[in-house]
Amino acid sequence: MIRQPDRSRRFDLKLEYPIIFDGATCQFGVIGSSEELNNILKTAREIGWGFEILSVQKYDPMDINAFSKLTKKQREILLQAYDSGYFDHPRKINAGQLAKKIGIHKTTLLDHLHKAEKRLIRNIIGEKS
Repeated sequence: MIRQPDRSRRFDLKLEYPIIFDGATCQFGVIGSSEELNNILKTAREIGWGFEILSVQKYDPMDINAFSKLTKKQREILLQAYDSGYFDHPRKINAGQLAKKIGIHKTTLLDHLHKAEKRLIRNIIGEKS
C-alpha cells in the first residue's frame, strides 16, 4: 500500500509579492523561520513538486532597507499610522484623530508622513537619497 502524503498542512510563512507565472513555472518569495522553510520544502518534495531555490537571505524588516532611510520620528509616526488604520481603505482613523492620539498637531503629523512616504518611495524606485 502506498501512503499518500498529508496535503492539508499549514505553514507559518509569509508569501511575498510579486508572484510571477510564466508558462508552467511560478516564481515567488516567502518569509519565515528556517524550520518552517524546511518543512514546506520537505512537503513539496513529498508531493512531487519541482522547485528551485533562487536565494536564501536573513530577513529583518528594519535592517538596511527603506526604513533605515527614515528618521526615528518618521518611523514611529508611520508605524503608528499603519497600526491605527490610517492607510486602510476606507481609513479607520483620519489625520486629525491620529495626531490627537499621538499628541502632535495635525500639520506636523502630515508633514512627517509626507516626508516618510517620499523617502520610502524614493528608496523603492532607486533614486539616491
